[in-house]
Amino acid sequence: MSTQNKPNTTNSGTSTEGTKLVISKTPVAEQAASITVNAGVAGNIKKLVLDGGKSWTVREVLQTAGFDSNGYEIRMSGEPVKDDAIVTDGRTILLLRPVVGN
Repeated sequence: MSTQNKPNTTNSGTSTEGTKLVISKTPVAEQAASITVNAGVAGNIKKLVLDGGKSWTVREVLQTAGFDSNGYEIRMSGEPVKDDAIVTDGRTILLLRPVVGN
């Protein structure tokens, strides 16, 4: 059987009692060329798949998702950040209303 026309795929497996094989049908070039980021406010989180060939800032990710950070505190994976922080694959960006209290 010829493999010339098959897309490039990656295989990954884990071993417990047997072997588990997971085959991704996404071409290898596309997997390396994108990052996945979650962004939004409580109750409205969007999952974004972005071009991995560029450096994304929090500001750019939020704009792409359709959010404005004015009046919000920005957290990336639970830590406070400024909107010029660089975002990496698998991060979650949350906009939180500042808490005012004693």
